[in-house]
Amino acid sequence: MKPFRISFLVLIAISRLPAQPENADTSNFGVLRGYVRDQTFFIALDSSDACLYIKRGDYRLQLKDFKGAKADYTVALYMDPVSNGILDNRAYAFYNRGSAEFKLEEFTQAEKDYTEAILFDQDNPFIYFSLGRVRIKLGNLQTAIIAFDRAIELSPKFRDALFERANANYEYRNYPASVLDYTTVIELGGYTADAYYCRARAKIMAGDFSGALVDDTRAIELKPGYLEAYNNRGTAKNQLEDHVGAIQDFDKVIELDPNNYDAYINRGPTKFKLNDRKSALSDLSTAISIHPEKAEGYNNRGIVRFYSRDYKGALEDYNKAIELKPDYTDAYFNRALLYEKKGEKKLAEQDRNSVNLYRKNQ
Repeated sequence: MKPFRISFLVLIAISRLPAQPENADTSNFGVLRGYVRDQTFFIALDSSDACLYIKRGDYRLQLKDFKGAKADYTVALYMDPVSNGILDNRAYAFYNRGSAEFKLEEFTQAEKDYTEAILFDQDNPFIYFSLGRVRIKLGNLQTAIIAFDRAIELSPKFRDALFERANANYEYRNYPASVLDYTTVIELGGYTADAYYCRARAKIMAGDFSGALVDDTRAIELKPGYLEAYNNRGTAKNQLEDHVGAIQDFDKVIELDPNNYDAYINRGPTKFKLNDRKSALSDLSTAISIHPEKAEGYNNRGIVRFYSRDYKGALEDYNKAIELKPDYTDAYFNRALLYEKKGEKKLAEQDRNSVNLYRKNQ
């Protein structure tokens, strides 16, 4: 199941007003450009004042001139901290330079700067929060969770940190912990429909299908037309053997979004369970036409073809699925069944060995 992430960037001031490019009022850009010109003038008069570079970096950050902002913070940080007024601003400069680097997708450098910022301000939850987010970008889930832990320890009602930790635990497959954090977010009144939807996803992975159904329903009530919640609720209904109800949810998604890949890839197997193989094939073929690069559609269509005794078509689909995703254990397993059906035991054994090999590495 795809990870859920809300895109936002917290840019804080450690000892001054924050620069927040995500929330900048574009109608004010002319004023901000004027401020940049003013700071440039003052820097020409006294290029040894680090605070002037920091201020210009702030304005550039709000203008979304991330390269310019990074350059200004860098100049300030290279100056002598005692004689140039930056002694009490180093956490701020490192933090905001890291934030500029985050937007520039320079995640390794951003992590270093957030870590440096912590050296000068060890009790600021926003720095740990941002450190956690960049570590997720770097694929370091365990250390990201540690950073979120510290942010929440410092600020127990920090909803953004709780939400991101829930997301990280979900991706780390610690579903009970994920459910707990989403629950706290909901209790704090944060993210509303998204929090219910995300908690439903985590509950499905934890095996609480009834709870997931309730949460998805609440998400839809709060956000009518919430496609992901309809898809997810259909998945929960399938697990509860309510296949007709599941199809109704997938139908709703397709009604709202006729090219929704997830709805077709889910509705096809559900129709197959109800012995509507012709419609199942149609749905899976549609899914493939929407995303021909995704292996799942071919594997699922191969299953329907196999049980429809179209062994040639099934083999073609399994082969294509494995071509697209060479470590796709489900496709190897299904192709092994097909080879056994055809009496090709050696090929079946090879595929079973592939299943065991790739599962060990997952």
